[in-house]
Amino acid sequence: MFKKLLSHFTLPLLLLFWSGSSGNADPLVPGPDVITGDMGMPAFEGLAQFGSSGTQVGLGMATSICNAGNVPVDVFEMPATNHAVIPQNLYRMSGGAENNDRFEQLGHSWVKHMFGANNLNECGFGCATTVLDPTHLDAGCSDIYQASQNATADDLSSRAWVNPFTGAFQSNSRDHTGHTHTGTSHRLLVESNDLNTTLNPGATYYAEVQFVVPHEYTWCQTHPGECNMYNNASYRQFNVSGTTSFSFAPAAPAVRMTPAINAWSGATINPIEPQPGIDGRGFIAYKVTNPSAGIWHYEYAIYNMNLDRGIQSFSVPLCGTTASNLGFHAPPNHPGFPNDGTVGDAGFSNAPWTSIETGNALIWSTETFAQNQNANAIRWGTLYNFRFDSTQPPQPANATVGFFKTGTSMTVAIQGPSAICNATPTPSPTPSPTPPGTAQAINLSTRMRVQIGDNAGIGGFILTGSAPTHVLLRALGPSLAQAGVPNVLADPVMELHGPGAFVTITDDNWRDDPAQQAAIIASGIPPTNNLEAAIDATLNPGAYTAVVRGKNNGTGVALVEVYDLNAGALSKLANISTRALVSTGTDIVIAGFTLGSHRDGDRIVVRGIGPSLTALGVAGALANPMLELRDSNGAVLASNNDWQDNPTQAAELTAAGLAPTNNLESGIAATLPAGLYTALLSGMNNGVGVGLVEVYDRGMP
Repeated sequence: MFKKLLSHFTLPLLLLFWSGSSGNADPLVPGPDVITGDMGMPAFEGLAQFGSSGTQVGLGMATSICNAGNVPVDVFEMPATNHAVIPQNLYRMSGGAENNDRFEQLGHSWVKHMFGANNLNECGFGCATTVLDPTHLDAGCSDIYQASQNATADDLSSRAWVNPFTGAFQSNSRDHTGHTHTGTSHRLLVESNDLNTTLNPGATYYAEVQFVVPHEYTWCQTHPGECNMYNNASYRQFNVSGTTSFSFAPAAPAVRMTPAINAWSGATINPIEPQPGIDGRGFIAYKVTNPSAGIWHYEYAIYNMNLDRGIQSFSVPLCGTTASNLGFHAPPNHPGFPNDGTVGDAGFSNAPWTSIETGNALIWSTETFAQNQNANAIRWGTLYNFRFDSTQPPQPANATVGFFKTGTSMTVAIQGPSAICNATPTPSPTPSPTPPGTAQAINLSTRMRVQIGDNAGIGGFILTGSAPTHVLLRALGPSLAQAGVPNVLADPVMELHGPGAFVTITDDNWRDDPAQQAAIIASGIPPTNNLEAAIDATLNPGAYTAVVRGKNNGTGVALVEVYDLNAGALSKLANISTRALVSTGTDIVIAGFTLGSHRDGDRIVVRGIGPSLTALGVAGALANPMLELRDSNGAVLASNNDWQDNPTQAAELTAAGLAPTNNLESGIAATLPAGLYTALLSGMNNGVGVGLVEVYDRGMP
């Protein structure tokens, strides 16, 4: 605290020698919006080495924080938890003839806790505050932390305590009782050899600062459309000098509101966003070079910006080709310390990922969450590299990214040596390959508020085709708290009802039945909390209903999910729906669904039903539903209030035989490629009531 108080007197003098932002103020955006304004400013100790231990050095960097929003940001210091935390990262671009073939993370720090806002105008946003209120960073205002403040070990806490999407952390996370510090403890930890200029000729270095801001998340929950959690990172290039002791000088201005991965020259970058609005996002960057005749080098970097679930596996299709010169790189994780937020205070593992080459894919992975909660997963604010050589030239392909804590895997567009591995055709007088299938609904994941009685959560689905389908159903509650979801369902119970003589299946805790437990684990997506429910079943074609209730009449927010585990077989998950109580704010119904996994588009209809449920005996039906369809980036693809508002849409709904029976109900018809989508069901003018959101798979265009 002494250093921060001192800065009130020293800042005016230092600012005379620092060329900060100037000029006309940029317009402020709605809501709180914290960004990194600058970093490594020489007048504030720049980027500097503050110690060493063994083969590693500990760095710290000056930072400026800016509120680009029109709402003051909470800065209540510890033990309060409504303030931003500040991690720092360092990267290197090197390799190849132009020293830009690869982009690697060299190190990361623990987090600095923000406190005592000075409310300056160093970001040029027009700070006009007249009252010094250190508990808030006012609209358009900024604050500055010297490098030594960001490198003081006692003021830092482990990233393991922080949910990077919600900003949640514990009030005791900065407890340093029971351990002593070395020259690198908790600072930006880097191997000396990675900075040694004689070992890295021509390499360029980039420092990154990211802010994780609880106030931005809580504001987003009550102000949809004013969600500013994705622009908190900025980066700056530095020149490095030294072989054992290092100094740093800025080589370019800071690049605001974008992570350092964007500095990778010539790379293509695509987002990884498994559940928009529920968890954060990451990115995959890739670059293919041709170092010699007939040889292509494939370089991939996966950066987890603010995904709390983490990333556990990565695979690239090979389809009969071979890979050579495999490589993997990860920054060093900090050693374990008492109260560091890891299991057993052991710290996160540094074990390299293992690689397996099958006939169809090259797969890298670390241990699963069930095997080791401290495994070397790609956690938030880190970037891992994967590389290999091939004799095959690049072509469009889909990589598969698997998650660590929760969630099914997803595909992301890349360039690879092979595209989709088609099935081998059945021999015939005129052999021909199996045609690619259409996109189809392969899972449903709906967040809802589960009440008692008729307001239980109900997920319906229809299996079509001519053969049984292997499905997994999950009812999640307690684990949602890790994603910052409030008021979760403490102990979900799930019932699966089916057609005709189908015997109802019930599950309370997914580990209760050893046979079910083994099958659920084998699926690769078991729940992460023992109180959650799951059912693994092979079902005949027909209509099924999954009902989720709280044990002992418990209530709360839950996630009901249906996964088609053998998508592409003779049967498929065709139509999916969810009935639940639609409330306001975070308690609207959010239905995520996946279309996969082949090349062609798929025609779908999404409906939001409310008033017509009354005729079916449903009490308290939602009077006037509103519907939004969003893509995996959270972008709104379509929205609808009353289904007849758009004549073209109304005609398509009618032609499909899926027109709602009440004019106040909603409907959207669309043709979509394979991917992740979200349907949001809410009430007009914050109306509440029981609603039904439905997704119909109508097949190829």
